[in-house]
Amino acid sequence: MRAEAQAYADKINDALALLRRFIDWDKALRRLDELNARVEDPTLWENPKAAQEVMRERRRLDESITATRAIERELADTSELIEMAEAEGDVVAGRMPDHPVCLVSDPTVFDPSREVNGLRPLWTYCHVPFDCPIDPADYIIRQLERFAPKDDQPKRVLFFSELALRLN
Repeated sequence: MRAEAQAYADKINDALALLRRFIDWDKALRRLDELNARVEDPTLWENPKAAQEVMRERRRLDESITATRAIERELADTSELIEMAEAEGDVVAGRMPDHPVCLVSDPTVFDPSREVNGLRPLWTYCHVPFDCPIDPADYIIRQLERFAPKDDQPKRVLFFSELALRLN
């Protein structure tokens, strides 16, 4: 991301960090879980005044947490759109972007028979400058790994095959 846009994103991240400290983020998440569990307890509703207090605190925490997460999501989405626009600008200018726009398709979502022995094909397209001599395979793999879910199941590209079409 260009320096000016990055400076704005950094300011928003700093404000989000301050907000998280202000609401004591980890404690707020734990407390919301506790309150959600209490709301499910039928005996809570035997005392309407106590139930109102619990619901008021729960709503306040839920709104704070939801708003913070929404700002984080919007910042991440906006940053990705800026990055895509910059990449397209590089392509138009004849330069290979560091993070090119890649389109990805998983055909097994619509046709499960394409999955064989737990392996799923993934179709990709990478937007590169006209007559670019650079093989985009490494760029595509980097983008796939960058956006792959970060969980306990490692994701790996096992095989990469290329079919290049030239338009004249």
